[in-house]
Amino acid sequence: VAGTDGVEGDRPLPAGAHVWVRTDGKEAPGLLAGWRQGAGDWWGRVVTVTDGQSIETLVRADLLRKA
Repeated sequence: VAGTDGVEGDRPLPAGAHVWVRTDGKEAPGLLAGWRQGAGDWWGRVVTVTDGQSIETLVRADLLRKA
């Protein structure tokens, strides 16, 4: 079971997981498409829908939690 962030121990949640993305003090639903590791941090490729458009963004793991 994942902690409060998107990393489970030292490995990220599996791709395809539904996640909550923290932005501006709110949470939005998203779909985790994959992971990248850079500068010692994990970054999730997350797909969200805004105004009917799907958007893929890189989000730091600490801003993600399992839905």
